[in-house]
Amino acid sequence: KSSQSGTNLLLDPVEVEKMSVAEVLRRTFGEPGDTCIQTGTGGWWVYEFCPGDHIRQFHEETLMDRISGRPHTSVDTEHILGRFIPEDHAWVNKENEWKNVVNATEIGFGSGTRSSKSRATKPTRLGGNGAYYPQEYTKGDVCDHEDVTDSAIKAGAFGEGGIERATTVRYSCGNFVEMSVKEDSTCHYVIDISVPTLCSHPLFKAPISKKQVVKCLPIS
Repeated sequence: KSSQSGTNLLLDPVEVEKMSVAEVLRRTFGEPGDTCIQTGTGGWWVYEFCPGDHIRQFHEETLMDRISGRPHTSVDTEHILGRFIPEDHAWVNKENEWKNVVNATEIGFGSGTRSSKSRATKPTRLGGNGAYYPQEYTKGDVCDHEDVTDSAIKAGAFGEGGIERATTVRYSCGNFVEMSVKEDSTCHYVIDISVPTLCSHPLFKAPISKKQVVKCLPIS
């Protein structure tokens, strides 16, 4: 399950249509650090994603206070899986962001159309067109896992004795704010997060199928 606080899901759909994707995300989650979303995988780790700031993996243990006798939790292990580096995303703006949305709905501009890079992504059960907007979170804690050869390209720069953890965040349209996490290669992670406010953005709307009306006339 995912938990979050501080999200603003009451954006005006008409206004969203005029915004950039980055602006929609900022208006939804606030400034960096304002909102953090947590999810557990049912195992050892809890994952925390703070849009525009960082991604963290941690484990909590429950301890009993000797004086009060009440239980409390304490983080005993944690790793930063990536940080948002603004300079790495400075090239994306409202005019060219369509290039960065995978499987975006085509939008007409004058006599032509713009279409983003497309992969075999189907519309999701949560709505929208199956498109997603990826962002890379890099410069995480150094990973000293012995099996790092295959992930060297994906998981950021080399650090002393290992490579830096990194994460690809993929924002998509969905009815609820939900997050899932997977480790696609050693020390590199993928976070898929559905965002209801993106569903009103033209690049994420499901394409409207055009219907043709056929009128039959009797033969005299």
